[in-house]
Amino acid sequence: VIVLVTCVMPAEYAIDPTGMGKVLGLTKMGEIKQSLTEESENGINAAQAVNSVEQISVETSTQTATDNAQMIMPAINKESISIELKPGQATEVKLTMPQSASVNFDWKAVGGGLNYDTHGDPVNAPKGFYHGYGKGKNET
Repeated sequence: VIVLVTCVMPAEYAIDPTGMGKVLGLTKMGEIKQSLTEESENGINAAQAVNSVEQISVETSTQTATDNAQMIMPAINKESISIELKPGQATEVKLTMPQSASVNFDWKAVGGGLNYDTHGDPVNAPKGFYHGYGKGKNET
């Protein structure tokens, strides 16, 4: 019961009856989760739902390696974006790509840790759908 009240409720629901969730940073995590839940339930754009979240969409495209009509291997589409976040600020980078496509990415954190959640969502995913690839907290 103690873990439920001091950790789970603040982290999952932003409910912090003891104040320990705020001390541990769990209440902020719960607030973000709640805003994302509301966003998905109401169909609200992330930038409208949370002021500190900047959303960036990157549309991927396939280019031919040569003008030749017979393509042996699709060309690699290389794009680069740089996002600078202030402490406490968040962002979401979304890629729209074909189901069989893959993506490689790299990031770095300078001067502090970074929380991340990499996941995939199909178009018109059912409510509550989640396909995670990895999560990390305070990574550098």
